[in-house]
Amino acid sequence: MAQEEPTNYLFAGTGKSLNYLGEHAYAYSGTVAATDTETTLLNFTTGSGYLVGRLQVSSGDSSNDDLKMQLYLNEEVISAEIYTNTYYAYIDGYNPIEIIIPPYTTFKATIDVIAGTPTNVQMMFKARVYQ
Repeated sequence: MAQEEPTNYLFAGTGKSLNYLGEHAYAYSGTVAATDTETTLLNFTTGSGYLVGRLQVSSGDSSNDDLKMQLYLNEEVISAEIYTNTYYAYIDGYNPIEIIIPPYTTFKATIDVIAGTPTNVQMMFKARVYQ
């Protein structure tokens, strides 16, 4: 059964919010310039269904940066990962991070540059919605 949430069947663009499409949900941050402060890429609260999904981070920049990504559920850190030296090794985020997000839960994903210069990054999230 499809999620009874507000739906938008046209791509509304990038941003921090979650979009529902029938039994699926997605969020695309677009390109964000990560600096040496924690920058929020995605920030949303789920509806009445729980989400089973995949999260990916990517960057097209060739730089010698160390990046730190943190994932939060209701303001509690559930994961912190560091991507080292993105110039010489691709960002591990191309390998999806599997995640389950409970109903009525605030999800936030942030990233910051811990060594290096500002870096353009993108974050993509897709999920199946279950009631």
